[in-house]
Amino acid sequence: KVSGSGKEMGQAYVNFARNCMDQIRSKVTDELWILNFFE
Repeated sequence: KVSGSGKEMGQAYVNFARNCMDQIRSKVTDELWILNFFE
């Protein structure tokens, strides 16, 4: 039971980290696009 809940926590953390990375990546991409646009 404990290992099962730990597995769920791990999965939730992976999803959370993945969402954060996607947001950071899209934000960086937007900033790079803006910088290139204004050069």
